[in-house]
Amino acid sequence: TVEDSSGNSKIFSKNIELRMKRRGGSEFFAEASIGLINNQLDKGSSFVIVVKNINDRKNFEYNLKLAKNKAEEADKLKTAFLSNMSHEIRTPMNAIVGFSELLAGAGEDEALKHDFIGQINQGADTLMRLIEDIIDISKIEAGEITIYKTEFNLGPILNDIHKLFLNSAIRLGKKQLIIEEMNNGIDSSISLETDE
Repeated sequence: TVEDSSGNSKIFSKNIELRMKRRGGSEFFAEASIGLINNQLDKGSSFVIVVKNINDRKNFEYNLKLAKNKAEEADKLKTAFLSNMSHEIRTPMNAIVGFSELLAGAGEDEALKHDFIGQINQGADTLMRLIEDIIDISKIEAGEITIYKTEFNLGPILNDIHKLFLNSAIRLGKKQLIIEEMNNGIDSSISLETDE
């Protein structure tokens, strides 16, 4: 409660946020302040209502909330990604270190040495691919990934991928796996223009 210079007592309520409608039917967010004025001279009372358009503020608050939620989601995804990458990197690193130690104690057994070297090479290949993926993801996030569009034949790409999986299966000692290239009737001589 405040008193002005005439001795009038004023009681103001808290600001109230509400949606209001204009004569034309359009709506807007408003902040209303309601004041009760008690006139000491004639013992009468009157209200003063001040309405302020707060559309810009409400839009800013909404966009701020969206940005906050987006940042929190991105932070969760990044944490999950780093946790997963930590595990993925540790697996080939353990293979490299473990088989290097076994190789040192293999003695004269050439077949065993060859097997251990194959396991070390496989771990190194996996690690290199992971590092390349991490670098690519960082470039995508930073908007620095470069796309090199060229025209190329799809057939050799499919063959290369098929051979890659076959070689991985052999290196892992899983020769019983059947890996087939299935193109569902797509002509493998088709040409594409994109980043190979």
